[in-house]
Amino acid sequence: MMQSDEHMNPSQSLGAAAVRQNAMSAGIGAALLLFYGFFQLGMPTGDDQFAIGNLLTFYAMRGGGVLMAISALWSMTGMKEALLFDAVVSVLVGVGLTGGTLLMVTVDGGMPVIPNGVLYCIFAVMFVRAGINNGQTWALMWRNAQATQGAPPLATPLIQSSVQAMATPSSKPTHPPTPAPLASQPVAIEPVAIEPAPVAPDPIAPDPIEPPPEGFLAAFAPESKDDDRDA
Repeated sequence: MMQSDEHMNPSQSLGAAAVRQNAMSAGIGAALLLFYGFFQLGMPTGDDQFAIGNLLTFYAMRGGGVLMAISALWSMTGMKEALLFDAVVSVLVGVGLTGGTLLMVTVDGGMPVIPNGVLYCIFAVMFVRAGINNGQTWALMWRNAQATQGAPPLATPLIQSSVQAMATPSSKPTHPPTPAPLASQPVAIEPVAIEPAPVAPDPIAPDPIEPPPEGFLAAFAPESKDDDRDA
């Protein structure tokens, strides 16, 4: 059943997107395995070492291809369990390809198989690495889901007690602290002597102009006619 991102928190939505991205890589791996398993390899016969290695490679490709196709379809739903399934299948396919290739190459007369064996080993390394990465991603998503639910399994007792103390409301009502009353003693105010502003001195008055001595201007006055007559 495909999960809707509308009913997920941001962490779950990102996880579902990561799972859907795995659908493409799982589909490519399934196509490669199915192609080589059904069109390149024949049904092995015999009971010697080479036949056993060929049989192991044969079923690793055919069976692994079918399981990887299921993983690709499951990853399209966005469910994190698809990553765990993909991780297990990828590691099993990688181990099967590695073991079958080594059995075929190390036997006498296995030299013609070396070119295909190198290709199978490359496939094996790719599948094992993809399986480990998907397993780590699934484990991280699982831890985040447990933490979101409020019951982290890996939390220490100290962390659990701290979370419980923060989550449990205190029975005592919390009020802001009452300020201490101010002292009722009178405060003595010392008088401050106010000095008078200095008085600016009066501007220096100019010296009075003394009148010219008597007869000074008279010497410059024109002589009147009476004076001429007296003369």
